[in-house]
Amino acid sequence: MSDLAVRQRREDRADRLMTTVSGWAALVIGILGIHMWMKTGATTWGFLPSDQWARGAVILAFGLFVMWIWGYWPQIVTRVRQWARAGGLNNAMIAVGLIASLVLVNAIVRRMVIVKVDLTKNKRFTLSPRTRDLLKSLKEPVRATVFIPAGRSTAKARDLFRQYAEAGDKFTWSHVDPLIDQKTLLEKRPKLSQTDLTGAILEYQDKRQDLSDFTEKDVTSAILKMTRDTKRKIVFLKGHGEADPTALGGGDPGKSVQELGNDLKSLEWPIETVDLYAKDAKTPDPVETAVLVISGPERELAPQEQKHLNEYLNKGGRVLLLLDPNGPSMSSFLAPWGIKTSEELVLDRSQQGLVVVEAGRDAHESVRSARRVLFQPLRPVTSTSPAPSGVTVTELLKSGPFSEIAANAKPGKPVDLKNTRPGPIGLAAMSEKKMGSGDDAKTARLVVVGDSTFIADQLTRLPTFYNLALGSGLINYLGEEEALVSIPPKDENTEQAFLTPDQGRLLPLIHFIDFPLLAMALAIMVYLKRR
Repeated sequence: MSDLAVRQRREDRADRLMTTVSGWAALVIGILGIHMWMKTGATTWGFLPSDQWARGAVILAFGLFVMWIWGYWPQIVTRVRQWARAGGLNNAMIAVGLIASLVLVNAIVRRMVIVKVDLTKNKRFTLSPRTRDLLKSLKEPVRATVFIPAGRSTAKARDLFRQYAEAGDKFTWSHVDPLIDQKTLLEKRPKLSQTDLTGAILEYQDKRQDLSDFTEKDVTSAILKMTRDTKRKIVFLKGHGEADPTALGGGDPGKSVQELGNDLKSLEWPIETVDLYAKDAKTPDPVETAVLVISGPERELAPQEQKHLNEYLNKGGRVLLLLDPNGPSMSSFLAPWGIKTSEELVLDRSQQGLVVVEAGRDAHESVRSARRVLFQPLRPVTSTSPAPSGVTVTELLKSGPFSEIAANAKPGKPVDLKNTRPGPIGLAAMSEKKMGSGDDAKTARLVVVGDSTFIADQLTRLPTFYNLALGSGLINYLGEEEALVSIPPKDENTEQAFLTPDQGRLLPLIHFIDFPLLAMALAIMVYLKRR
């Protein structure tokens, strides 16, 4: 072999080596340059990174890539021609057509068949069954106009109202920017929040409800109020030291029930008080009085008052009795309804005397929202055996396995912890009795809870407990607003991973660029080795 041929072979080998090195260098330097570019996030000239090192790396990688293409151009052209002649082009066109067809079919199927799965821990993006049933039962359309200014996040409202529209054909909604669409703003005159100018209007026939917060409970409550034919009220008994939700001012947070009162008012429940001991006192009418609440009586009810209560129940009324552990046991009133209490106290030493109750998934729907409720030491509430004729008693809540029952607890005196027996034991029960027969038959309901302080502001304001949801849920259930009972508050997910802006830019870069390039590099290495 001549020296010229040897020299030519060496030069060809050097050119191939340089071309190969330039290709790999372009890949490595390009990845590093893109990473530095994404880290800064800024650009200059509209397309190049502003950071000098990132800009230099990108330009160098582009130059090396051009060198690699130039060095292998003859081989690339030859391989492409061979590939096309061997049918590779036809196969590629078939593959592209198949992929395009699959994408088109997928888009059509997604439009025709809507399947969604809510994987959030607290089912934030799933409406309750009661809400869905209410939307399906609508006889006339409900129109929602949502006012959110530009610059405010609309994701929460958009997701919520979209769920309502998908659950019912008669629910529609539209978004309005109150700062731009002045015509709609003047026509509707919504009651917007003073802090962020957001709000919503729901319209049904000639009725209207204004909302200032976008939650399922608020929207469903507004629909119920518009579709309900009669407007009944919640009545609280007074005259025995009971808490008054209509009193002005907060008062003692351990006794005041302003939080419960405000929650019921937000659901458009009228709230009043009644004195059944007065000479002109009349028995409440179930047509007007949805629920009669007795919250922590400190004195025994007079026979005249018990007569009015029984007459109200015998007409199909609903009563919620919350006992005061230091007050009367109301045994004489409860006996005909198959519920018994005692002078005992239920407590939990592991909770410093307090009792934490969690209602399971199989719990009665009236207390299902009580996912975690905090009670002070309270009276046991159980059913009599056998129950009176025609009466059905349902146990609603029970104490935990570590609870204890202290006997002979006297008001104002220390509890004798030496004389206790282990729990669990009933803490709340519901008695039901059917009044009448046929289509005119009504069902009387009496719910008894062994404590009244669980609805006090001191406990309903605790963020980690659902005391307010339990109190409101019991009243709504008795008031035949079952749709509101099954809508417990949905906490925002606090288990979040917060990323810096740099990390937020690098995360998609790693998944959509680094991993595919790594797979491509491995494929090239395997191909070169096997060749």
